[in-house]
Amino acid sequence: MAASTLLQLLVLVLVSGGSSGSDIPSQRTITATPGQNIVLTCHTRSRTAVSAVDWTRRDLGSERVFLLQDSRFETFNQHELFQNRVELRDREKNDGDVSLVLKNVTAADRGTYECRVFQSGTTNTTSPICIINLNIAINSGVNRRHEAGPPGLLMGLTVYLYLIVRFWFCDF
Repeated sequence: MAASTLLQLLVLVLVSGGSSGSDIPSQRTITATPGQNIVLTCHTRSRTAVSAVDWTRRDLGSERVFLLQDSRFETFNQHELFQNRVELRDREKNDGDVSLVLKNVTAADRGTYECRVFQSGTTNTTSPICIINLNIAINSGVNRRHEAGPPGLLMGLTVYLYLIVRFWFCDF
C-alpha cells in the first residue's frame, strides 16, 4: 500500500513539473467578465532588483501592453487599447511582484499575455516568466438568478430524492 502511494506521489510530481527552478514559465488561464478589474499575477523567482517589466500580448506584434523601465512608465509603443487601463499592482515590485492590473476588461482584451523582466546584474533573456491566457465570458442574456440550474430541474430532483427515500425506508 505504501509503495502504491509513493508511486502515485512520484507520478504527480513528474506530471506537475515538480521543479521550482525550472525555466518553463508559469502559464495560467484566467476568465473575466466585461467591466471587471483583473490582476494578471506574476512574480520573479529572484530577489534581484527589477530594472524593467515588459508586458506584451502575442497578437499585438511590436506594440506593448505595459512597459516600466528604470521606475518610469513608458507610453511609447503602447497599444491604444491599454492606454490609461493598466498599471503594476505593486509599483515598487516588492518581493518580485510584477503583476499587472487591467481595468475595465472588454471582449477586445482576450488573448495571451506575456511578462518579461530585466534584472540588474543578471544575464537577461527575452523569455517570458509568466504566460497568461485571458478569456472573456460574455453574458449571453441568461438570467443569473438561477445559477444552480432552472427551478424545474431543482424541483424535479427534490421530488425524485423524496420518493427514493420514502420507498427505501417505508414498507407498503
